[in-house]
Amino acid sequence: MKEIKIFIRTDKKGSECEDVIFVADNVTDDEIFEYAKNVAFNFIDWGYEILSDTKDVDMDKFMTVFGIKDIKELSFESAGKAVMMLQKKDNK
Repeated sequence: MKEIKIFIRTDKKGSECEDVIFVADNVTDDEIFEYAKNVAFNFIDWGYEILSDTKDVDMDKFMTVFGIKDIKELSFESAGKAVMMLQKKDNK
């Protein structure tokens, strides 16, 4: 048997968690990684909340303001930021 320490560390003070697991000697590194990831994931509570919805955004206006010719030019992150900026402008 192999004894493996699993840990989670973030940049937040007091966020470190660890556990010890035991695996068979013939388990591969990839199998250990997957198992450790699943165990570590149980340490956290996570989720998401939709803060804005693009249905309220005029896509023609959106693309004109940001000089976008084709919606495929956007990344997920840049599109989200742009949508939030437009919604803030419209709500003033």
